[in-house]
Amino acid sequence: MRNKPANHLKWYLLLKILAVFVVTANGQTTSLEACFNLARDHNMTLRQAKSALLSSQYNLQAAKKSYLPKVDLLSSYTYLSSPLTVNLQTVKDGIVEGSSKQSVNAANDVFKEVTGNDLSQAAQDRIYNASKNIIGSIYPDYNPSLSKQSYFVAGLGVRQPIFLGNKLDAAGNLAQSLVNSADINVDLVNKEVDFLIAAQYLRILYLNTLFNKQQVMVDALTKNNNYAQELVKNQILAPYQKSWTNVILTQAESHFNNIKLEQQNAYIELNKLLGVPLDSAIIITDTLKYAVIEPFKPEGDFWESNPVYKMAGSKISYAKTAEKISNSFSLPNIFAIGNYNLYQKDLPLLMPDWFVGVELQWTLFNGQTRKRTLAARQLIEEAKLA
Repeated sequence: MRNKPANHLKWYLLLKILAVFVVTANGQTTSLEACFNLARDHNMTLRQAKSALLSSQYNLQAAKKSYLPKVDLLSSYTYLSSPLTVNLQTVKDGIVEGSSKQSVNAANDVFKEVTGNDLSQAAQDRIYNASKNIIGSIYPDYNPSLSKQSYFVAGLGVRQPIFLGNKLDAAGNLAQSLVNSADINVDLVNKEVDFLIAAQYLRILYLNTLFNKQQVMVDALTKNNNYAQELVKNQILAPYQKSWTNVILTQAESHFNNIKLEQQNAYIELNKLLGVPLDSAIIITDTLKYAVIEPFKPEGDFWESNPVYKMAGSKISYAKTAEKISNSFSLPNIFAIGNYNLYQKDLPLLMPDWFVGVELQWTLFNGQTRKRTLAARQLIEEAKLA
């Protein structure tokens, strides 16, 4: 008959954490505040949430520096299946033209050095045509091959973002949104852990109270059994009547042992919440008395400070930022680029020591862009329904 009201009281206490309780100390005990402090240092779920927050903070710092230029050491080794072939015919006109003009200039310089006057235009034309015919006739009519088949080059490449279609700002906002969500999650996990610890602590206090009461009952029934034994010896009480005292005592002891086992399980569950070894010596000897109070009625902006409410708002912000990033994929990217050659040898063409330029990257078609945008918009609707 005692189990039903006891279970009712147990669930009442678990559901009504806001009940005011007065603890009666029976010796040195681990306080509820000490349990909270242990959990903040050792609870695995809380530590994971804090680690996620730290990771998101590092990602935010990296996102804020994404506007800095990127400097790479570029090097390549190339081995060709056959030597390069120089196509001399493509540069024949330029070489013949340049060499002919060079011959005219040389002849004019010599004539001017001797006579002090320039060659006449007719003489220059004759020299030009003659040089052009001679050079054209002896110019190779084949394409020679180079002896080298492998080449190695190295240089420093620089790439500086100029315009990325608001992708940098959106990425920074997304990283900030993740930091906000991770920070709210730490607060949410902390409150959930505190709630579970408080509920488990109350459960232990409740079990301590039952334990003490049941201990008194077992002691009383043990004495009653001893009295009945004496009455049987003195032939005052029939032996079959004494058996009822044995039954009642056995039931009380069984209930007492069940309470002890439940206490042990409660300590194990509490240690698990605290993040300490399951066999840690957490001692709670207090009992409780309770008084029912009127339920707390939230007023004003109470819910705006609630972690769950804040988490919903953070999800909406994250979804809107994701939509902006998805939309930015259709905009072009513009980079300033540059290169400084560190090593080049035996190349068929001599490259300058450095060069700078502007690079445009614009995705004209991507079959996934539309789907990504729709998914981002759906994520906003989902966040609003949360």
